[in-house]
Amino acid sequence: MRGPGGADACRRALSACGAAVLAVGALTVSGIGCVFRFATGVPCPGCGMTRAYLAFLSGDVACALAYHPLFWMVPIAGLLAAAQGALASMLVATGGARCARHALLRAAWRACVALLALIACAFLAVWLVRLADPCDAGLLFSGVSPSGAEADVVFLSSPRWLG
Repeated sequence: MRGPGGADACRRALSACGAAVLAVGALTVSGIGCVFRFATGVPCPGCGMTRAYLAFLSGDVACALAYHPLFWMVPIAGLLAAAQGALASMLVATGGARCARHALLRAAWRACVALLALIACAFLAVWLVRLADPCDAGLLFSGVSPSGAEADVVFLSSPRWLG
């Protein structure tokens, strides 16, 4: 089956995941890590996300939330983005016909866009709060770092490429 919902979409998704794993591996081996932090010296909005997932997978939810309080939103955003793409394809397939199905698809597409925008705003808000208080391991825990979390999850440094 060809098209946005067929095997091609699955193949593209698997290829993108494979490319992401290779890129992360290359950045880790090279010592760069986060490209944003390497270039600016400032942690990115997703800083701590990998450590959050590793802590979560080991069963330590409090530590995971300390590393990044919105780590759990990433799979939701991925599903919303996939749904938005599928809905966009369905909207194109209806050819802009003014029917109840088209209106329902358009409303669902707009809801996906709105939810993705809210998630992006939440990530931006957490990022700004963390930049305002770089020693924020206890962001959600009254300043007390949960066991296993580094004392300083988010820290500022000079860009490594300058020195």
